[in-house]
Amino acid sequence: MMRTLSTFLILTLASFAAFAQTESKCFQNESLQGRSVVNFKTDGNHALSGTYSVEISGDGESAKTYEFGGVRKGNFLTVLFERDVLPDVAPSYIKSVVWALVKTGNKEVLEITFYGKNYETNKYADYTAEFESCEPSYQSLEKTAQAVQFAKGKSSASVPLSFKNTIERKVFSINMRRGQTLTIDAAGSKISVYLPSEKLYEYVEWENENGTKKTFASSTIDRMIIKPIPQTGSYLLVLRKMAEEARPDSVTFKITN
Repeated sequence: MMRTLSTFLILTLASFAAFAQTESKCFQNESLQGRSVVNFKTDGNHALSGTYSVEISGDGESAKTYEFGGVRKGNFLTVLFERDVLPDVAPSYIKSVVWALVKTGNKEVLEITFYGKNYETNKYADYTAEFESCEPSYQSLEKTAQAVQFAKGKSSASVPLSFKNTIERKVFSINMRRGQTLTIDAAGSKISVYLPSEKLYEYVEWENENGTKKTFASSTIDRMIIKPIPQTGSYLLVLRKMAEEARPDSVTFKITN
């Protein structure tokens, strides 16, 4: 019995460690060819899946997306595109499918090797392009945050929304007590929340019947409920419109004890 219990605990802890390593990242690069965006996710077994989008017009309307899988080992990503079709970034092209995550000061960048023309030397050669994080720093988000104000005796507040594009963010701050419930309703918007510890809030999105497999998410569309609030302090609520055709017009915040 003890041996069976020990085995169960070891497997449970191993599973939890794997799920804890689930991670999603986004990086972008502006070049003469347009804007390229790389989104990828790794799980606890280091499996890799993601997309590489090329926005020729710069507004996302002419974007072409390429899906890839692969493996992450440490800070290196080995990617394999569907049907071995590499993203069209002409006149350059992707030279290597082994990409690197590199720390530059307190920032993380994704380095991808291309082959193309060096406009300083006027010659063609390999070069490394740095893709910067799509997400701004916590400090920069905090500077633009609008404090949510509740009318006396009210537990909810609505604020008008208007976005120029899918890149623009609207940031709000709200003070919460541990144990409370926060509901955010913003139809047509992508919602992300930062904890007082400055970490992105993650939650269990789905689990199977026996509870052994879970998918962790850090953002949602239209609505987010945090129950219970895990920490006392100031939360940053970040909204973006989910698609170019979306027309978000307001967001409602509700706090319940």
